[in-house]
Amino acid sequence: MSRSSDAPLTHTLIVDTKTPATEITVINASGRAIVRGVSKLVAKLEPALYKIRYRVGDQVVDQLVELPEQEPELNVEVPALPILSAAPLRDSGPDFEVMQELLTRRGPDPTKPSSIFLFVISDPESTEHPSDFPLSPGSGISIHKFSGEKVGDMGGARVQQGCCGVTFHVDPGRYILRIENPPGAPVEQTLVAIDGWQVQFYGRLVRKIAATSNDTDRFTWQLDTTRSGVLLIEEPATELPSDHVMRITAAARQALAAGRAVSAPDPEMIDQLLEEKFKNPMLGIYAGHLMAMQDPVNNDLLRRVVNRLTGLVGDHPDVTALLIPLKDPRAETLVYNEPPMLRRSWSIIVNASTPERDLRPPRSYAARIGASLWGSGAWLAWRKPPELESPARSADSLTALLASAISGELASAVLKLINTSDPKPKLTPDESAVARYLAVASAQVRQAKQFTEEDDQKSTLGFVYPIVRWFADSELLRDTKQALSPAQMTKTTGLPYSTILDAAASLSSKLGLDKGASVVSQLFASLKLK
Repeated sequence: MSRSSDAPLTHTLIVDTKTPATEITVINASGRAIVRGVSKLVAKLEPALYKIRYRVGDQVVDQLVELPEQEPELNVEVPALPILSAAPLRDSGPDFEVMQELLTRRGPDPTKPSSIFLFVISDPESTEHPSDFPLSPGSGISIHKFSGEKVGDMGGARVQQGCCGVTFHVDPGRYILRIENPPGAPVEQTLVAIDGWQVQFYGRLVRKIAATSNDTDRFTWQLDTTRSGVLLIEEPATELPSDHVMRITAAARQALAAGRAVSAPDPEMIDQLLEEKFKNPMLGIYAGHLMAMQDPVNNDLLRRVVNRLTGLVGDHPDVTALLIPLKDPRAETLVYNEPPMLRRSWSIIVNASTPERDLRPPRSYAARIGASLWGSGAWLAWRKPPELESPARSADSLTALLASAISGELASAVLKLINTSDPKPKLTPDESAVARYLAVASAQVRQAKQFTEEDDQKSTLGFVYPIVRWFADSELLRDTKQALSPAQMTKTTGLPYSTILDAAASLSSKLGLDKGASVVSQLFASLKLK
């Protein structure tokens, strides 16, 4: 078949993944991306061999496809997409059967309008021998109130096929999911129980090599929190959604975890989310946050999604956080005593906070975790923060420390304290975050001073500048100093201003500073750094 040079033969390529948040890229023989789409792609192309790349979050699958001259239209058979569903699917075998049995074993509690279901799976890909599965997969996993009261744990949960699950009937509210493994301080995250709904947490244990004092390998099972999944199921929660709904929910979670704003829902998915019969709040929450990441944001559509979600789950922190990018009047009164579930919500809250009005009240749990964030992925997780102390909170300590940083002579002193092997002045995560900010800031000032001196020396009036600099900073040095402020510190560290004040007071004490004397002179005298 021949073609004219002015009318190239084009055929239609159709790629329909039927999965929102799936990015599709068609790549030609030269390795150049020539057309892109999300969920579904229809393109007019010349007959040739193409590579189709499917991306779900940070997972990628490639497929070679030939668009033949003999066929005017080609519907591509989409391969298995790289979707990592934390919850077992119906075709997954015994995992799903065990989960279904455990889900229905414990009946509803008429005195408790909501519940939390925890299910842990030992990843069969981590070992070739099922006999190596942990004897108690749920060991070290528990639920607590933010007040400190323990609700229950999975330690005694019945184990089947390396899986275990348990249901806790609770009052609506925010709860802590506490995980004792991986090693170190417990890892925590928020679960939100909602009236009339069951919040379901699915975690996967993976087998890892543990550090040992000899050359022999020792294995340990650890919860892979980056792959954990959360569903919201209407009570009575006796049946999971279809595998298709589970997959598209997992795909949206992966896209959000990877920060893929380009994967925001297509109009068809939005229409489904807004239907009264469509009740999948977690998919809606993921979709709303993906939409809020786009530039520009479709505020009208996002507002409709937020209103729909509010009607389903009420005052959910990951829904109310979306009022902030919408600049909704209700956002002006938002307060977060407890952290949200999603890392993306946390970013919105931190960016909206200022020293004058932080959305995380002083000494609240949300204010205490800023320097203890842990891991990656869609979920906001943190190491259990240390117990509250009662330092003498005052802006004076912070002002003095910032002045010392601006003097340019604080970096080595703070770094010595950070890196000391002496356990006595050991820093808390909050103190460490403030100290490292001060050390970097001080180093930046010293560097700006050095650049200024070099530029002054090169000037024809270089002999005058040493006198001028006693009275006026260079533009570079002035801008560097002005960037050092409480507001910038809250943005950089992610800590609330109240927490920074606490950390500054205790950090000053650990630096050995006495009241009434020069901060810089005491600092250098106490650490012998003159």
